[in-house]
Amino acid sequence: MTLGMGNVSFALSVNGTDVGVAIFQDLVVIPGYQEVGIRALMYEEVVNNIVLAQGSSTLPVDFVGVNSTVDGQQIPYYTAMVQQIRLQNNLDLTRVAESDELVAKRSLLEWDLR
Repeated sequence: MTLGMGNVSFALSVNGTDVGVAIFQDLVVIPGYQEVGIRALMYEEVVNNIVLAQGSSTLPVDFVGVNSTVDGQQIPYYTAMVQQIRLQNNLDLTRVAESDELVAKRSLLEWDLR
């Protein structure tokens, strides 16, 4: 079964501090193994303060499902499923900063994660 889930968003936090959002744009879930890109927008000043406080550029980022939308309209049955998702990933900002995907925009850090 293939599922067209639209734009799926996640709240991002580190140790309980809100650091931004991540979005799967036009996510289509297919049977079997699949790799998909995700765009993350993180608050640069908040992230910098966390990195300085913990003395490491590797952040334990919590992903909490927020919603699924198509053309700006929330899809209730997918949103209910997405809101059950809780993930944690160690994000190495050194690796991200060395990639071509990092773009600093005002006070946001934006990149595509693959």
